[in-house]
Amino acid sequence: MEEVNISGLTEKQLKWSYWFFKNKANLIRALKIFLIALDVLLWGYTLYGVVWYFGVNYPDQVKMENLLTANYIDYASIHRGTAAQDLALSPIQVLDAGKGKYDFVVEAQNPNPQWAFKKLTYHFAVDGVALSSRDTFFLPSEQKFIYQLAFKSALRPRNVELVIDQEQMQRVIVQQYEAMFSERVAFDIQDVKTFGATASEVSQKLQVSKTNFAVTNKSAYNYREVGFYIVLRGAGEKVVAINYILLNDLYAGEKRDVEVNWYQGLPAARAVEVIPEVNILDARVYREPGK
Repeated sequence: MEEVNISGLTEKQLKWSYWFFKNKANLIRALKIFLIALDVLLWGYTLYGVVWYFGVNYPDQVKMENLLTANYIDYASIHRGTAAQDLALSPIQVLDAGKGKYDFVVEAQNPNPQWAFKKLTYHFAVDGVALSSRDTFFLPSEQKFIYQLAFKSALRPRNVELVIDQEQMQRVIVQQYEAMFSERVAFDIQDVKTFGATASEVSQKLQVSKTNFAVTNKSAYNYREVGFYIVLRGAGEKVVAINYILLNDLYAGEKRDVEVNWYQGLPAARAVEVIPEVNILDARVYREPGK
């Protein structure tokens, strides 16, 4: 019999080899069990993670995402705060303006410091009948009058309405506008005097009252037109009479004496106001120097 050469192997190595081949099947079985157990463990952990994510973490994550994407800016309030508000209007006053004539007067204020009513078209309606439309303007925060003078009627009008037909707005930068207003609306009004009614030189039946005043344009600007309200106030600051005059070509530094006629006898008044009106935001109101 031929002898097998097993030189080079130690007794320990031979024993280990013998044990391995003897327990090979058990080792393979143990490896399979280990791998199955590891697979179960891994899938169990994965399933736990999925259940925990969708059952516990996902609702919290959705809440967090909703919080991150939620709109916390109240745009409606911002819009209300920056949008132009309507004019503040007093009740309509119907004033006697002589025999068979009446003035309609509304005290109005622009409540917007950052908005001008560049153009305001309005009309009065008497007993549902519309009168002719008129245009005016309101500078930011300006307070003045909407009016219709010398409406003829045999009877005192009772149902008088004010209708705003159209509004054109212009936004301003408040600080710049305030500086502009301060340097351009600089009219010094002095010597305001009102004289009671006297017989007209044209007709002894026509009563004419007068208001005189002096105005100095202390700005550095020449104006094509400047309007002035003449307002008589009675008890409780109530308007009892109103008139309006438009001065042409009022130059920088010019002083002018003004006479305003009232073709009526005037009611008793505690104060007389002369209020200038010029749209400093309209380039057309200015005259170039030397023209």
